[in-house]
Amino acid sequence: MAKKKSSASVELLDRLARWQRERLTEDAIFLADEMPNVLSDVALIKASFFALREKVALLEEDVEGYKHRQVLLDFDDEQKH
Repeated sequence: MAKKKSSASVELLDRLARWQRERLTEDAIFLADEMPNVLSDVALIKASFFALREKVALLEEDVEGYKHRQVLLDFDDEQKH
């Protein structure tokens, strides 16, 4: 899974905090201009989460298959002895 640096900058976080306190128009304009970048970051995080969830499901299947194979091998060994 490729890593992408978030476009959320220190400036963005500072402006958001200041806008929450002071409600300056220039901060609102800056934040509005940054909204596509924020939404892009959210979409990337969501896509990464779904990809990771798929990998976890595959690993769980592999582990379950391994456990079944081990049980069968143990049973087979017991039958031979």
